[in-house]
Order: sequence, then structure tokens, then C-alpha cells
Amino acid sequence: MNSSPSHPLLDFWNFLRRPLAERLSAGIGQKLTLVILIVALEILLSLATTPLDLLIEAGGYAIESIQTEFDPLMALFGGVLVAPVSEEIYFRLGLAPNLLFLFISLVLSTVQYAPKLFADVFNNESLYIGANVLFYVALSAGICLFFWVRERRGHRYADFFNRYVGWYYYLGALFFALAHLGNYAQQPPLWAVLLLVLPQLIGGLTYGYLRIRLGFWYGMLGHILTNLLFTFGDLMNFWFGEPGGVVWFIVLILVPLMVLGMPLLVSGRNRKKLEFHFVRRLLRR
Repeated sequence: MNSSPSHPLLDFWNFLRRPLAERLSAGIGQKLTLVILIVALEILLSLATTPLDLLIEAGGYAIESIQTEFDPLMALFGGVLVAPVSEEIYFRLGLAPNLLFLFISLVLSTVQYAPKLFADVFNNESLYIGANVLFYVALSAGICLFFWVRERRGHRYADFFNRYVGWYYYLGALFFALAHLGNYAQQPPLWAVLLLVLPQLIGGLTYGYLRIRLGFWYGMLGHILTNLLFTFGDLMNFWFGEPGGVVWFIVLILVPLMVLGMPLLVSGRNRKKLEFHFVRRLLRR
């Protein structure tokens, strides 16, 4: 357990450089503040990747989403609630020294996103799906059983997780990003893959940080807030046309900048108060 540096986001920077499986020692108010700051940072970084779409299309790949029609209710329900909850369980529930959580994440993420096997073996679709589910359930169980046996022999899984938490963190963020390739109508060329999913990679890094440093529910909260803000931009564009989308785009730039600057302003005011009281004490002497 340790506390964060002067600006809360410095803790995120230090974590990126050297991930540690340590919970942040802070109250609920401080944790919620950190969630808001992380969300603001993620929004700005994600918006900064927008010009990459032009580069990708200039390279000959047409960015087309699978979803053709925009439904406001489905966007709110699916994008703001279902997607964050399910994805946090799939990709970040297992970012803890808990074998049950690891098993749940492995099973759900592999069944949903891992390559489908046995296409040449089963002609019946039900058998094909069932075989894939059983394979990935068995694979996940085998991995967890291996760690369980090691733990029974005195090699704690918590020690293994703490030692290799960086691998868990970065690979989890990468798999989370690659899973979003399914959102596009056409498979992108290899050179465009990471550019295309860079916003999701940023999200994987921020949500993974919140999950490890604060806990599962804080990571989910950050994911929900981010999706809500971006979905609201789609709603503005749907309701008011392109001007509405542009207005919300500007809001998504200005407000996060203000949010990220607040800790610096508060720190500056506190420093001035300390200097003022120090000078008063000197004058009284």
C-alpha cells in the first residue's frame, strides 16, 4: 500500500514505467478524483489519435463500421452499460491474484474473442460452437489447475502475479485493443492494426491501471464514464447533425484540459496559503 505523488496522474505515469500490484492507499474521494482525472486523460489521448484515421485511409483501407444504423437507445444501453461491464469482466477481472477471477476472465474472453477452431471437423454449427466452448473452458481450467497445484506445493499464485503483473497488464491491454477489430466491416492490413485500435489500447492501459491500483469497480466506473461521454457525442450528432457533434468535440477537449489542470491550481493555492502563514508568523516575531 502506498500513496500517490503530488499530481495524481504522476502515479499513473510511474505505473506505466513499472507496474506494481499494489493498491493505492487513499480514501473514496481521492479514488473517485483519480478516476475522473484518468478518464479526462484517456479522452484527450484518444482524441489525439483521430488524425490517424486519415493516415489509415490514405494507405488504402476504408474504415467502415459493422453497425450501419445508429439507435440512441441501443447506443446508451449497449455502449454505456453492457460493453463496459462485460469487457471489464472479460479482460480485467483476472488482473488480481485470484485464480477464480482468472478462470472467469480466461473462459469468457477466449470463448468470445479467441480464434474459432475445428471448422474442418464439424459441419453442424451447434457442434462446432460447442467444441470451441469446451476447448477453451478446458484450456482455461488447465491453466488455473496448474497454478492451483503449484500453490498447493508452496508456490503462491499471488507471488507469481505480483512478480509478472507487468505482463498481465500490458498483454491484457493489447488483447483488449485487438478484440475491437471485430467492430470493423473489413479486416485491416497488418500495418494498420495497431493504429486502428490505438484508442482502445489507451483505454486498456487506463482501465487496467484503475483495476490494479484502485479495484475492479473503479475500473468499471472509468470505462462507463468514458463510453458515456463518447456516446453522448454520437447522440449530439444524431440529434443536431454535424454542428452538434462539433460542439461536443470541442467540449471533450476543453473540459478534460480544465479537469487535468485543477490539481495544479489547488496545489498552487495551498502552497501560497502555507507561504502566507509562514510570513505572518515571521512578522509576529
